[in-house]
Amino acid sequence: MGWPPRRKLQGSIFLALLWSAAAILDPTAEEKRLAWKYPDCRHIEPSSRINWPRLRLDLHVHPYPENIGLIHEALMRLGGESAAIDDEGRKCLMGIPTLFFFLTKHSLDAISGDEAENMDIAALA
Repeated sequence: MGWPPRRKLQGSIFLALLWSAAAILDPTAEEKRLAWKYPDCRHIEPSSRINWPRLRLDLHVHPYPENIGLIHEALMRLGGESAAIDDEGRKCLMGIPTLFFFLTKHSLDAISGDEAENMDIAALA
């Protein structure tokens, strides 16, 4: 009897998405080699959206919480586009997690708790 047309379409869409995700999530051998050879991202040309070697140096010069402006600026350059985040993540393996680490730390530090550990969520707005 076979699959109904709607189920065939859903299956085709699923396979297309799976194939696309594999292309994004499966780095090439060269990308893997560079990620482990240069975890500090010094091999990246400054012409990318984020100058990772320069940002890394700036984060060392300006420790947290002074560096939160640099973090926000880098995230704004990505524009919230998942394709841009994926692309930069392929270039600098630890760059994107570092940005989100500091953003999360800043967000959690902005919430002040009282003695009963009640969090002030309005502080994040």
